[in-house]
Amino acid sequence: MTGAAVAVYAAVVVSDVAVSSRWYASTLSCTPEEHGEGWSCMLLPDHSAIELFAGDPAHPGRTFPSYAGREGPAVMPGYSVEDPEATVGGLAVARSLPDWHVVVAPDGLRIVVTHRDTDIVLGLVGFRYESPAVRAQRAFLDRLGVDDPVTSGPRPSVVPVVVGDSAQRLADPDGNVIELVTTDTLAARR
Repeated sequence: MTGAAVAVYAAVVVSDVAVSSRWYASTLSCTPEEHGEGWSCMLLPDHSAIELFAGDPAHPGRTFPSYAGREGPAVMPGYSVEDPEATVGGLAVARSLPDWHVVVAPDGLRIVVTHRDTDIVLGLVGFRYESPAVRAQRAFLDRLGVDDPVTSGPRPSVVPVVVGDSAQRLADPDGNVIELVTTDTLAARR
C-alpha cells in the first residue's frame, strides 16, 4: 500500500440517537447527512462522518453490532486508504461491502477500511487507542498505514480525535469520550 490511511469515519453506539444527534450537532458542529431507523449519519466540517447507532438497551453505548453479540468498544474507527482491497489482503475480515471492509485487529477491535474523499480542514483527524495487546495492535495499525497512538489498557477502547477551537476532552450523552485538539496541538502530535 502506498500513502497513509486517513481517519474519515467513526461509528458510535448510543442509547438515544435523537439526543446524541443534537449533541454532536451543537457541540462538534456536525450536520445531519442521512438517517434511518436506529441510526443517523452526521458530517463534520471536513466531510468526515460520525455515524450514530442505537445500541442494546441492556448495555447502552457498549455493544456494537459488528461484534456479533460480543461486548466491545462503543466506537469503531474507520480510515480511507488508496486501495482497500490491497490493504485488507491477508487480514481477518469480519464484514465486506463493495469498497468497504471491517477488519479484525489482534485485540478484537473492528476497524473500517474504505475509500472516501475528504479534505482535512476541521473534523476527524485520528483516534487514540487503548489495548491490552499494545505491540500487536501497533503492528496492525502500521500494516494499515495508521500512525495513531496506542497505549496500554485492560480492554480495547477507541477515542475519536477531532480538530476544534480548544484542546479538551468531552463526553457525549452516553459518556463516550471525544478528544478535541487544536491545529497547533495536532501539529505538535505529528
